[in-house]
Amino acid sequence: MKISAFVINYNGIDTIEACLTSLAFADELIVIDKGSSDGSELVCKEYATKYVEVPWSPTVEPTRNVALEYCQFDTIVFLDCDEVLSVGAIKFIQENVLLDSFDIIELPFKNFILGTFSETAYYWPTKHSRVFKKDKLIFGDKVHGGLEYHSKNILKAAFDSDVFVYHLSHADTKTWVEKTNRYTEQIERSHSYQTNMDLLKYASDRFMFWTSKLQDDSKKYDEAVVLLRYVYDIVDAVKLFETEELKNKPGKFRDISLELKAQLDEFFTNSNR
Repeated sequence: MKISAFVINYNGIDTIEACLTSLAFADELIVIDKGSSDGSELVCKEYATKYVEVPWSPTVEPTRNVALEYCQFDTIVFLDCDEVLSVGAIKFIQENVLLDSFDIIELPFKNFILGTFSETAYYWPTKHSRVFKKDKLIFGDKVHGGLEYHSKNILKAAFDSDVFVYHLSHADTKTWVEKTNRYTEQIERSHSYQTNMDLLKYASDRFMFWTSKLQDDSKKYDEAVVLLRYVYDIVDAVKLFETEELKNKPGKFRDISLELKAQLDEFFTNSNR
């Protein structure tokens, strides 16, 4: 059974070569590049069976449907440019493709935040679907919530194994803040804040929720990444309040500035009489 693989890339120079190498077992490798300018686009052209450039967009979810259109085969493996299959994951996929035992495969994700992975951090253990048969998994547009499942035949790799994905997602705090701002700008996104919630109570509840993920043996690193995750929720909530309740909108300062200028013009006109 032949395998299509696809990767969405945008300026992934630090991780893209390992990502693409981990998909070398696929019968075709499609790369959708979103306007990279850091040299990763050249690496992609070297590895890809099919290389396609599309206009930049702030999130990966809608671009996956573009990639899917180029896949020739029914079994599909997909990664983002900051994801790398472990050797164990490659073997696991190959074995189960031969057995034809699944519609969807979920793989454990080892998230590297601040350049580090910790088994005692809030994000472990977690799994994501990265292998599927055509039409069994549908990509939506919602940030961090864009998968629709059309089969219950889901094969889930065990957490206590060598089967996982290295997710090299956030090299540093700056990257986290940049992605937080980008993701929370999207209208279609998953969020826990609801309109007209008490903001301070929400903030307190989210702090308690995320700090409850800390374990007795948690390290200072685990505390740091919990705080980053908490910050994401707070930024998201304030942006929702701003747009849905405060009705703030782009260009508001321009409108205020024009109004102030009119007042100033009137003042100086009258004062010169």
